[in-house]
Amino acid sequence: VPGKSADPFMNSFLSFFLDNADDDEKVGDVSQEDLDEDLLLDHIQKNNLPLVKRSPTLSDGNCWYDAAADQVILHNIPNKPRDHRGLRAEVCKTLLNLPQTPVWIQNIFSNSHKRFRKFIARHKRNGQWTDNNGIMCQATALYLARNIHVVGTANFGHLVGYTKLEATTEADKHPPLYIGYYQDQHYQSLQEIKVKEEEVKSTDSTDSLPGIKLLDTET
Repeated sequence: VPGKSADPFMNSFLSFFLDNADDDEKVGDVSQEDLDEDLLLDHIQKNNLPLVKRSPTLSDGNCWYDAAADQVILHNIPNKPRDHRGLRAEVCKTLLNLPQTPVWIQNIFSNSHKRFRKFIARHKRNGQWTDNNGIMCQATALYLARNIHVVGTANFGHLVGYTKLEATTEADKHPPLYIGYYQDQHYQSLQEIKVKEEEVKSTDSTDSLPGIKLLDTET
């Protein structure tokens, strides 16, 4: 059955990206209303996540790769592209050879290798948005060999404030990458801020992190 898998993790992965998916492509932008209200920062604050925005990620169809490339710079990941064009190209090169590829072809492309190759060709283009099935996002995590925490408005009302894209087992030895997500609109690079131990202890019976300014938009 398309969209279903015997693998529980695959089903969880699919459910996150397919909840509001009408077609294969996400086409969106950040509206002025969302910029004014900033639902992402509101989500970060409500979930007490020690995260701030990095420099604004351009909303030009390359925002996922631009945000991920910024994470490469932030974490100084060796031998990986530090610009969206290079990162997109390298991720696309991996798509035919990933362990998840047969599952994607079976569950998302109805066992059609031809459709999958057309998908790859489309996503090689500069400015092409990520897909609603989350393939390009997951492939990025696997290529970078880092877990990626996608933090955002898609997680409203969920127990955990982010969705974890798992990479290799070696990825657990490194800190995760944080990328903010405005549902169906935009990705934004984020940075974790360290919370002092005494501040963590002081929040045991409260709902906020004293001394931590999460709503700093002048990054």
